[in-house]
Amino acid sequence: PNDYFVEFCFLLQLQGSQGNEVAAIAGGLVDAEALVSLKDLLNRINSDNMCTEEVFPTAGAGTDLRSNYLLNTKIAGIEEADFLLLVGTNPRFEAPLFNARIRKSWLHNELKVALVGSPVDLTYTYEHLGDSPQILLDIASEKHPFSKVLNQAKKPIVVVGSAALQRDDGAAIHSAISNIAQNIRTKSGVEIDWKIMNILHRVASQVAALDLGYKPGVDGIRKNPPKVLYLLGADAGCITRQDLPKNCLIIYQGK
Repeated sequence: PNDYFVEFCFLLQLQGSQGNEVAAIAGGLVDAEALVSLKDLLNRINSDNMCTEEVFPTAGAGTDLRSNYLLNTKIAGIEEADFLLLVGTNPRFEAPLFNARIRKSWLHNELKVALVGSPVDLTYTYEHLGDSPQILLDIASEKHPFSKVLNQAKKPIVVVGSAALQRDDGAAIHSAISNIAQNIRTKSGVEIDWKIMNILHRVASQVAALDLGYKPGVDGIRKNPPKVLYLLGADAGCITRQDLPKNCLIIYQGK
């Protein structure tokens, strides 16, 4: 009965709201089918105000190109690589299965690993290049000696953690990683189908949401507060009651 009451209130509120006055936020553990259903619901009332809790840079090509936000080599692809550059990520904590593959390649395939970011225990040795984003800019402009190491690799991979892209300079970091990948492809002569740039996301639903057209981050909702806000498993506190109008109807679906 409570579910029916919520649905009834939702429909009543929709009757008095225009499509651009209804918005939705998807949480990090929402399955793709639920994301599609929510998108269909909002599209039927002429709203495309759908976003995710997670932030991702939208400067340049942004999320228009899937390769800009995917783990392009996939988990198994790490076993083919001969050099790995990690940027702003701790795969042992964020993606243990992926980290296990890295360790396997380090043990059996002599994979070389380097890290830009805070030093952490990854269960395998790596070269720590520092924690400043300037290092990435220097590598991209080939002013850093490490550029030669990357250019000489046969199957290099660059993996950047999504947390690094949520900083204020996240767009600049993403651009630097993209430039590094392009330079490597030009200088090292890697196979045309080999993917160099990879994004390691912290939450399960982000890739599916971006594929479906959800906007990353809730800045748009803060700038244009809706009359109806649907929270689909979104409970990380990315938006508060103070960000919304007093008469805003908030509907939460989740556990």
